[in-house]
Amino acid sequence: MKLYGILLFFLLLMPCAAQTYRNEIFAEDIRTLEVNKEGQWNANPVIVLNSGEKIHVSFDQLSHDYKRYAYRLIHCNADWTPSGLNELEYMEGFSLQETYRYSLSEGTLTDYTHYELEVPNDQLKLKLSGNYALLLMDRDRQEEILAVACFSVLERRISIKSEVSRSTDLGYNTAYQQLNFVLNTTANQIQRPESDLIILVRQNRRLDNEVFGIQALMTSANEIRYEHLPELIFEGGNEYRRFEISSYKFSGLGVDKIRFQQPCYHAYLIESTSRNTAYSFDKDQNGRFYVRNFDADDNQQTEADYFWVHFFLKAPESLDETGIYLQGDFTYASFGEPYKMKYNPQSGSYEKSLFLKQGAYNYMYLSKNKAVLESTKNLKTSASSRAYRTSTISAKKNPGTTFPVEGSFWETENEYQIFVYYRPVGADYDALIAYDELSSQL
Repeated sequence: MKLYGILLFFLLLMPCAAQTYRNEIFAEDIRTLEVNKEGQWNANPVIVLNSGEKIHVSFDQLSHDYKRYAYRLIHCNADWTPSGLNELEYMEGFSLQETYRYSLSEGTLTDYTHYELEVPNDQLKLKLSGNYALLLMDRDRQEEILAVACFSVLERRISIKSEVSRSTDLGYNTAYQQLNFVLNTTANQIQRPESDLIILVRQNRRLDNEVFGIQALMTSANEIRYEHLPELIFEGGNEYRRFEISSYKFSGLGVDKIRFQQPCYHAYLIESTSRNTAYSFDKDQNGRFYVRNFDADDNQQTEADYFWVHFFLKAPESLDETGIYLQGDFTYASFGEPYKMKYNPQSGSYEKSLFLKQGAYNYMYLSKNKAVLESTKNLKTSASSRAYRTSTISAKKNPGTTFPVEGSFWETENEYQIFVYYRPVGADYDALIAYDELSSQL
């Protein structure tokens, strides 16, 4: 893990590197990375340039030993690869910033130090819109990247009118949702939308099924329409499952039992079963998690303890062909081994245990989509290629599907994020000129 972090450092700082950024933790002693708009735990990490809005980043390091952490900002292209801009072009202030705000955990079985920071701040100002990756490192060992936190900065130049429809080319009131949207521009404001605009669409902040680089259906002087496009048909999925570990004194929502096993508490979730035959209504938070401890006296972030959380899914072993993965914001959009369920033939269940901070969590079970994997396995692309970034191919690098376990239903309430980037001829970066969030609640 340490060697990987060192190698990643050099890759991330190379302007030509094809490394794609996402929220990610590399250090084994860092947990609970949170990236959101300051003061809004459930707000997506998008702020308006020069508006006074800030991005809040926080994380825990599992000890009471003070660590001298620092961070560096990297400006990114629309596809979250490094833009290659010089730091002087996109920021004012020192390139390396230190994290001075920290608090020790209080009354917890697991010792940790909680660190937090805001961007922009008095020492660092942002000059350009677009995507940013914050690289966290030890101040005295800058060659090793410990974590990455991603956010976007908006410079609104056009508006978006969007909707989600139950009517798709795959049927009406079926398993899918169709996203449609229109960009409202002034006359000839975007002269070459087919090459100058880059579109990114996400569902519930997931990266596996994001849609990237689509072309408009129709363009006029004042409107650019993205309607009835097959690339914008998404699985409806199902509402997120929920569990709550906000107290060791009782079993919260979705928890079967809590037991103390030296040196900490263990929460055993109620065994999950398949929901692929019927839609299951629930008021979820579309994959988010919220840190809280009902027994805390003052500071939730430093009085919340860490539990081992045990997940169980009753399902046939045949599903293991493509794998069953946990998905939610706490997995940081990873389709990797840390969140892959393992089949236990003795219990007939898939199982996984994670070390999580007390709070309320949303989660679901995803499988890799074999059909999409087969159709894209021979695709040769370059992440830095302009042709790739503006092609009609949706960048589903690790496509996931809800069908095997969760099912897919048009009624499901999902949250969609639409990012519109602009790079006209002669420009050297992808400016974020429009952003929209909408719910599929019909």
